[in-house]
Amino acid sequence: MMADMEADDGDSPATSEETNTSRSSSNLVHPWPYLQNMFSFVEKRGESYIMQCKLCVPKKSNISAYKNSTSNLRKHVEVSHVSRAFPGLN
Repeated sequence: MMADMEADDGDSPATSEETNTSRSSSNLVHPWPYLQNMFSFVEKRGESYIMQCKLCVPKKSNISAYKNSTSNLRKHVEVSHVSRAFPGLN
């Protein structure tokens, strides 16, 4: 099984940086588990997490959030999903 993963198909070889990025993102868990119903974890880029908004489906909205702040995610919900952020303000 390991040989299958390392086999070169001849297209374009993956750089070690690409390989490390893909392996590390699949091993990471959701940085904010309490937000799993609204955002899915896509990848980690440097000091930030790339999250996909589940409320925007079918549109694909990726939002970047710094490792220790969810303010960009909160702002996205407040601006794009007012009825969910503030249910009484329909």
